[in-house]
Amino acid sequence: MSTLLFQPWIGNNYGKTELGKLLIVGEGHYFYHNEVDFDNFTKKMISSLGSAADNEFYKRIGHIFNENDYLDIWDKVAFANAIQYPFELSRQEISKEQYQTVAPALREYLDITKPTKMIVFSKRVWDKGLPEGIDWGEYIETLHDDLNDRSGTVWKFYYNGGHCYGIGVHHTSSTRPYFKPAEWKPLIHKFLDKPYV
Repeated sequence: MSTLLFQPWIGNNYGKTELGKLLIVGEGHYFYHNEVDFDNFTKKMISSLGSAADNEFYKRIGHIFNENDYLDIWDKVAFANAIQYPFELSRQEISKEQYQTVAPALREYLDITKPTKMIVFSKRVWDKGLPEGIDWGEYIETLHDDLNDRSGTVWKFYYNGGHCYGIGVHHTSSTRPYFKPAEWKPLIHKFLDKPYV
């Protein structure tokens, strides 16, 4: 039985570019309206990008990959939010029960998208939602970018039929430190360029 409230977005060119199969994971969805279709909400959010109302979260991620066109990345990747709960407010306190939805949801997202690499843009999800005790992941290394004083731990995650390598970094709305795409780009590209097997 599925644990997912939100189905993942899978771009038309997922797995067909130099990025390979890259899964990007966010924290959670925030609803300021009465949503009735949670299942397709992630797909609706990504497919509707391209207006002045676009959320800074998606724009900042996009600018890490293409500083001139934040929309360019979204057709090339898969995307999902980790916490399977419809939040009403941004920066809402996350409960233990809500964090407990992360590990089973992420495992299911991996089974669906079968990525080779994964970037989790939420230290809260990475540190509290992916406990070290999971039996389908193992710590590999910590990557550093000394110039920008940025770092992230890399784990190997197993799913049905394969495995991927993932890194956890700060949420793009982080203020400690304030998230600037140009300052995270070297670390993320260092991770993407590493030939993990």
